[in-house]
Amino acid sequence: MALLFFCSMAVQTNAGAQERSEWKTPEVNQANRLPMHTSFFSYESEKAMNSGIQNSRFFMPINGNWKFKGVMNADERISDFYKKNYNDGDWGTMPVPGNWELNGFGDPIYTNMQYPWWPWSKGSTADPMVIPVKDNHVGMYRHEIVIPKHWSGKQIIAHFGAASSNMYLWINGRYVGYSEDNRLSAEFDITPYISAGKKNLIAVECFRWSDGSYLEDQDCFRFSGITRDCFLFARDKKNIQDVRIKAGLDQNYTNGILSAEIKTNSPKQIFIDLVSPDGKTVVSQKASAAKNGVSLTEIKIDNPLKWTAETPNLYKVLVYTKDGKAKGVTAFDAIDNLEDVTIVMNSSNHSYTFTAPDGNETKKWGEGQWEDYRRVTMQNNERGSRYLTTTSEFVDGEWQVVHEDYIFYDDPESPYNATSYRQVDYKDGQTTIVNFT
Repeated sequence: MALLFFCSMAVQTNAGAQERSEWKTPEVNQANRLPMHTSFFSYESEKAMNSGIQNSRFFMPINGNWKFKGVMNADERISDFYKKNYNDGDWGTMPVPGNWELNGFGDPIYTNMQYPWWPWSKGSTADPMVIPVKDNHVGMYRHEIVIPKHWSGKQIIAHFGAASSNMYLWINGRYVGYSEDNRLSAEFDITPYISAGKKNLIAVECFRWSDGSYLEDQDCFRFSGITRDCFLFARDKKNIQDVRIKAGLDQNYTNGILSAEIKTNSPKQIFIDLVSPDGKTVVSQKASAAKNGVSLTEIKIDNPLKWTAETPNLYKVLVYTKDGKAKGVTAFDAIDNLEDVTIVMNSSNHSYTFTAPDGNETKKWGEGQWEDYRRVTMQNNERGSRYLTTTSEFVDGEWQVVHEDYIFYDDPESPYNATSYRQVDYKDGQTTIVNFT
């Protein structure tokens, strides 16, 4: 377990330094965060897209063990930890992504109807929008990276999959921005702060509770930290910024109608390709000329393959710009060819880990067996884009993806029986079922 150092020793705190108040100001839930958008990735070419996001020359994951310092109370946080010359030699480490409480800092709290800081933090109920300082843990992260030289001249974006309950971001000692909404990704344009080909310092500060915690109070365990994948990516400064796709059928449920709303700041011509489940391009059409940065286009498809639970046909949409030759492709994150994949699923106050069946083979789930019932349940919280990408691959007539699905089992022989006892074991930041009785 990582050795963590707490502020019982003399450290410089925020006293006397400029106090940032976003974390306790209900009117503010972001600063300099890029607008939310559909989950997609901008590839440099169609060849790069077919190779997958991990192989793109303009994608760089920044997951790993980051330098970490945790303090128990919000007024003990270090005022200058984000500066390049700050000495973090006595800090411990924290995995990114990872929950503090499962990696040696703090304890998970489960509550249902009351806020997690009440009644332990006096005064929180007297003034409902006051966030406590006492026992409001704060984690500070530092991580160095080297930006590839060939990213020079590009727009460079930092993507944080989720941070709970909030996050401040600094690059090379300069303040970049702030974000709340702890189940949604946050992206920041860090181009002005980054030096390509050199070492760059990323610094992040997260609070256990912020004013947003009042709206995120749910029936669940409370965990803190940077909790989903983080990465940097580079793209042309003139680019496709958002894509909204709506697919439907005509009144006879025969022919398809695909509506595309594309937000762009690029002067290049935009094209839309619709690719069938067997990989063939069904339609390739120019998007309508953009007006005020938005292109609205409608495509009609003759008698497309329909989606049902028994025939879950999925089409892929490619949106790309052309300037002579194709130079860039924006695609919804390509679904990997998954055969045997572990899915971690949080269901209210329970966490399950299970393994997808490979062909007709039956997989173990703890001491229980997979039976005829195969269902992924999405409850309460927004899921990350990778979760949605993965589960869409399993909608094959045997799997179902369900939101807010409460199911109770009466079969005493079934491992899914609601009365079954679940013994859990926390390992590497994941919750794993190890036994059924």
